Amino acid sequence: MIYLKQSTASQSVLIGPFVDDTDGATPETALSIANTDIRLSANGGNMVAKNSGGATHDEAGLYSITLDATDTATVGSLQLSVKVTGALYVFHDFQVVEEAIYDSILASGATALATSSALATVDTNVDAILVDTGTTIPATLGTPSDTSIAQDIANDSSMLDTLATSSALATVDANVDAILVDTGTTLPASISALNNISVSDILTTQMTESYASDGTAPTVAQALFNLQQTLGDFSIAGTTITVKKLDGSTTAMTYTLDDATTPTSRTRAT
Repeated sequence: MIYLKQSTASQSVLIGPFVDDTDGATPETALSIANTDIRLSANGGNMVAKNSGGATHDEAGLYSITLDATDTATVGSLQLSVKVTGALYVFHDFQVVEEAIYDSILASGATALATSSALATVDTNVDAILVDTGTTIPATLGTPSDTSIAQDIANDSSMLDTLATSSALATVDANVDAILVDTGTTLPASISALNNISVSDILTTQMTESYASDGTAPTVAQALFNLQQTLGDFSIAGTTITVKKLDGSTTAMTYTLDDATTPTSRTRAT
């Protein structure tokens, strides 16, 4: 796929090869191809003639053409076809992309949208959203100033660590408090301890073993223990499945099978 820049003149491409319409192999090197012979369709629309300028032979039946701003005015697919006397049909597919996208990816020295300018634009847009919602971003997140997202994150000493700082969590806590005031809800005092919790604490702290009773909505910890033990530590006797606790002997819960030999369903019993 060849990419073209939207509404831009002097974009040269090779089309072909044009081969003899009799033997289907011999390159045609002396064809006269006018702009009206070169037909273009933007996004499946009606075929139109190339705006101006025909084709010039380069070598081996390949011809050079120059597309202009009119030819590339529409973003999307651009199909080209040419049929001239003495040669078989030639078809090509191009993709026209917006100027900024083209330059950010394909232009000389392109930085693929990871430039400071691009990140600054994202930052500005996010700030506008936060203003609308009455929220703020912690200053510790920093501002984009490098030529790649990876470098920017590295300079901020890890985005995850930054988000887990006391300052960042304090901002979250303040925003939650504001929401709770609006809804007439109160936040348990224990939540304030979040200001001193790191991501590492969350991932390495052991949970207290607990199981939700039958018909009761579980906590996150209860749901995880229910799943873990149901999958990994149980016995079957007749139509009863007995799930064990972590000690491997105490019953955590039981299930009843619909048949002792060929069960197709089970139901929580206790």
